Amino acid sequence: MLKLKLTNVRCFADPAPVRIAPLTILVGENSTGKSSFLALQRATLDLIGGQGDVNFNKDPFFLGAYDQIAHYRGGRGGRADFFEIGIRNTVKDPGKTKRKPNNLEANYTARFVKRGSQPELSHINFRCGRHAIEIAFNHDQVPSIKINTPSWSGTIPEQVWRYIPVSPRFLLGEATGYFYLLREIARRERIKNFSLSKEDALVLSGYWNSALEPFFISSFSIAPVRTKPERTYDPIDDTPRSAGSHVPMLLAKTRFTDRERWEAVKNTIDRFGQKSGLFRAYPVNADIYYM
Repeated sequence: MLKLKLTNVRCFADPAPVRIAPLTILVGENSTGKSSFLALQRATLDLIGGQGDVNFNKDPFFLGAYDQIAHYRGGRGGRADFFEIGIRNTVKDPGKTKRKPNNLEANYTARFVKRGSQPELSHINFRCGRHAIEIAFNHDQVPSIKINTPSWSGTIPEQVWRYIPVSPRFLLGEATGYFYLLREIARRERIKNFSLSKEDALVLSGYWNSALEPFFISSFSIAPVRTKPERTYDPIDDTPRSAGSHVPMLLAKTRFTDRERWEAVKNTIDRFGQKSGLFRAYPVNADIYYM
């Protein structure tokens, strides 16, 4: 099950994994976290997609600086020292057979701290079963990358970074090749304190891609939809407006002037209502419901 994890972000103070369904609709009052959730979902996409510094203020979502993003606990608790965004997903254990499948929970977490007035990425942690990666960032210096697998555990030696560019975010889809490249460099340079096995490199990158790829290829967020529909008997026109006040008049006009189109719209809404259970929960006359 795919979930978005939020901790210490605005109103999401405690760890709050939220399930991401094929269609996820957020409904709530003002200032309840809808826009924050969408902005953080987009920031997570940017992060796992390997884009540059995460921008928490791209149109149409603007979260502000660190003090506007990190949760404020009040009193002595003050502002949170860090906030986290990430992914939780279920992946298959490649070591199990089809007859005895075993699902593992994979967790990807990115931690941000305050630098100046802005949030800065400080750690990325990924763990699935007995395999884990921890990336610690130190501003403009080379990051420290620790790997934990059944065959080897430790920090990737600095000698490796002489030959390949540092890829701290492990770009999605390139993890497999990246780990193999690390192994080949270590073998060629005879780096004795780095002995990640071929099998574990494959398993680790497989977990990484299996956990993050579904979120990356099928998840996107759109701007909040704010509606202000008018009643059909109010003296208004059907000129399009961003808040949707013209929609009821447009539907009423369509019903009486273009019956074929009205029936098509009505049947579409009918199918949606039956599948979602709305009409079962609220049994109303179809014409009254639409008008």
